[in-house]
Amino acid sequence: MMEMKRALKKSMEARFSDLETTDHYSVATLLDPRYKHYFFRSNDAFQEAKNIVFSMLDSTSQLQDKAVPVSRSSSGDNEGFSSMMKKIITQSQASVSQTPSSKMTKEVLDDFLESPLSSNCLGFWKNYEKNTTIEKKQALATIAKKFLTPPPTSTDVERLFSTAGDILSNERNRLLPENLEKILFCRENIPIINFKY
Repeated sequence: MMEMKRALKKSMEARFSDLETTDHYSVATLLDPRYKHYFFRSNDAFQEAKNIVFSMLDSTSQLQDKAVPVSRSSSGDNEGFSSMMKKIITQSQASVSQTPSSKMTKEVLDDFLESPLSSNCLGFWKNYEKNTTIEKKQALATIAKKFLTPPPTSTDVERLFSTAGDILSNERNRLLPENLEKILFCRENIPIINFKY
């Protein structure tokens, strides 16, 4: 039994060791109001997830800032085109030379991380989006919707139910639920330790 426990622990560590470094898992954990930064084992992984969310928030604000309407010049097509080109070149040089102000982005993200934990993930983000008019907060809610969407498949669970159906057949209808659970556990985990029947 001790050998099986050690093998299970080793297998779980091998399978789940890179979860914190996988972007979509780490960002989903960070944006989940039930967990936030409390469940990160590595501070580097937490900072990386925070940087990803920060850059996503910052890029949405930069796209909104760059959407500037272009006015037509009334003094002819050639002058209108050349003045428009000058404006575009000036704006692009200004955006390259100036670093965008990201103080508001940092405040929004820090405000979310410092808020108390919530046990209702869906309710938290609904209220968060509904009770704010700040574009950055609405952008954060949009990012949370993207990363906190449930997986579209339940294949592993269905496979486990199918195995349980194979074990609990008409011929074995007196099998106790506790014994069925033990058999399922052994059926799924004994191959990990290369047990020979």
